Amino acid sequence: MADKEFPVDEFDRLASDRKVRGAHRRQESNRKWWIALIAIVVCAPLLGWGIVQWAGHRSDSTGDEPTTSVTAEATAAPAEESTTAPEGDEETSEPAAEPTETEEPAPEADLATPVQIRNASMVAGHAAAMQQTLAEAGFTTVEANNYPNTSPTVSQVFYPDESFEGTALAVAEALGIPADEEHVIEGEGTEGTGTVIVVLAGDLG
Repeated sequence: MADKEFPVDEFDRLASDRKVRGAHRRQESNRKWWIALIAIVVCAPLLGWGIVQWAGHRSDSTGDEPTTSVTAEATAAPAEESTTAPEGDEETSEPAAEPTETEEPAPEADLATPVQIRNASMVAGHAAAMQQTLAEAGFTTVEANNYPNTSPTVSQVFYPDESFEGTALAVAEALGIPADEEHVIEGEGTEGTGTVIVVLAGDLG
C-alpha cells in the first residue's frame, strides 16, 4: 500500500503548468509603466496647448458676429427715427391762435366845439376859473355864465349826441369831472344845439 498512487486532479494539472514555483518565481518587468508615464508627461502639455489654441481661434471667429449685428442695428435706428419724426411734429404743433377782438378807438375831441360853463356852485368867479382851464387845455370857444335853475348835487357835462361824446369827455377830464354816466350825459335839452354845456356844482369847490 506504500506505493499507492492517487488519481490526478485539477490541482495537479495547475501545478504542472507553472514554470516557476515558490520563492524562485520570476518578477515581471516595469518597463511598460515607465513608457506609459513618459508618454503622459510629454503628450499632456502638447494636448493642453492644442486645446488652448483651438479655443482661442474659436472665440476670435465668433467674437466678430456681435459687432456686425450691433452695427446693423445702429444704422437701422436713424431710419426709424426719421420716419416717426413727422408724426411727433404733428402732435406737438400748436393750434393757430384765435384772432383777438380789437377795441374800438375812443372818440376824438373837437376843441373848436362851443362850450358853455354854467356856475351853480354859488361861488363867485368859479365859472370864469373853469373857463380859463378849458382855454389852457386848447378849447377855443368857451363861454362862462351863472346857472339859472336849481343847483344839481354834482357837476355834470351835457352833450347833444354821440358825435360830441369825445369832446364832452375831454371837457370833463380837463375840469376834473368823473367820466361816467352820472356826470357825462347825452341829451338833457342840448339836442340840436351843437354845444357842450357844463353845470358846475359845489362838489368842485
